[in-house]
Amino acid sequence: MIKGKWVILAVLVVAVGMGVATWPLLKMRRKREIWTTQSVIANLRASCENHQKRHGRYPENLEAFAPDPLSYLDAWRRPIRYEVIHTEGRVRARLWSLGPSEADSADDISVELP
Repeated sequence: MIKGKWVILAVLVVAVGMGVATWPLLKMRRKREIWTTQSVIANLRASCENHQKRHGRYPENLEAFAPDPLSYLDAWRRPIRYEVIHTEGRVRARLWSLGPSEADSADDISVELP
């Protein structure tokens, strides 16, 4: 019976060690996902700004650049969101991703176009 307790303890120690060792890797992965999403949004922003310069208005939707919605996914395989905002005689546009957590708006990745 004593041997069994040592085996359980050893497995527990190894499991905790593996968890501690992978934590930095998960943080690095999250940073890479955020950077990737920011890059996709930056490319779409440039396309929207070019469209605005050529046509005098922002596109109505992102399909103007890529008819296939898979062309503008964030790192979590969700579509980048886009809206044209009309307020007080001013027109702006907004691009955003729901970020790592769809439920938590605090981690959204967003950019507004003037």
